[in-house]
Amino acid sequence: MLRESAIEEFQGLEERFTFLTSQKKDLEDSIESLKESIRRINRQSREKFLEVFEAVRTSYQEIFRVLFNGGRADLVLEESEDVLEAGIEMIAQPPGKKLGSVMLMSGGEKSMSALALLFAIFRIQPSPCCLLDEVDAALDELNVTRFTRMLKEYAQH
Repeated sequence: MLRESAIEEFQGLEERFTFLTSQKKDLEDSIESLKESIRRINRQSREKFLEVFEAVRTSYQEIFRVLFNGGRADLVLEESEDVLEAGIEMIAQPPGKKLGSVMLMSGGEKSMSALALLFAIFRIQPSPCCLLDEVDAALDELNVTRFTRMLKEYAQH
């Protein structure tokens, strides 16, 4: 009787062990599958980010020249091991000015540079709605004219 009880207990424990071992294997497989999905998504995200970044960068350079009636600008990825974690620096040189960070520019120039970036992004990925409250506050009359001309052009799209 003691022997039969021990055999039954062993069989029960063996079934439980087999079940738990199967569950552990399923969890390990799920974890590995999830890690592979994350790696794939990160790789695709990096590729897509770099593709869109280059498109926005090119568009920003063109729109900056239009809004400033010359000059040059660029978007530069800050060095980082992962482009998804990197910062982006706006560099601009309005006509007659020294090339440098947008942070060193006047308020109106900063506003126009930011608008150039916004229009560059909208050129790549249009938005059905955009609120531009007080965006012209730091702009002089000439820049307001350039801005409204660009805004009318984008409103048609």
